[in-house]
Amino acid sequence: MALGSWSNPYGAIGGGNASTGDLTMFGGAPASTKSGGFFSKLGGSDMWGALGGSLISGIFAGRAANTAANAQLQAAKAADWRAGQSILANRDTAKFGEGSKLQNQQWNEIASDNELRRQQRAEMFDINTLAPLRAGASLDFARQMQGVENSETARELRQQKNRENLRYNTALKASDMNRMFGYVPERGLG
Repeated sequence: MALGSWSNPYGAIGGGNASTGDLTMFGGAPASTKSGGFFSKLGGSDMWGALGGSLISGIFAGRAANTAANAQLQAAKAADWRAGQSILANRDTAKFGEGSKLQNQQWNEIASDNELRRQQRAEMFDINTLAPLRAGASLDFARQMQGVENSETARELRQQKNRENLRYNTALKASDMNRMFGYVPERGLG
């Protein structure tokens, strides 16, 4: 498309009359479709403008790619560092778990040893202190019982019980004899 045939329906500055491509309204020379540049005056074409633009675009694109590659490298290094830290944290957690198991085992051994010593002390207290006290109390109780059994009141109570048993047995035998042989007169036994 030729530069002079272009038109802007919205005006030169975004408002106003439509443009016909005549740039003289800005105070410059009329637009020309004639190509030319610094090198065209030397007898060559003006391909250097296109090459220069490509070169500049290529430099900036290379810089952008380099920046992106550096960002990816930094992200990879950060991810690698996080993975390393995660491994170290997992190792620390495993070490803590093993240490905790060892501590629990040691505590359980100490606690069971303490319990065994407590039971031994309780048994020795029972043998050395409580058993003689129990034996003495039992002996005192036996002496008291013997004293009660040998007292005058205890003897009278035993004799009374024996007399009652004798009367009961005599009455029982007399009843049995009456059933077998008829009435047998009672004999006085006291």
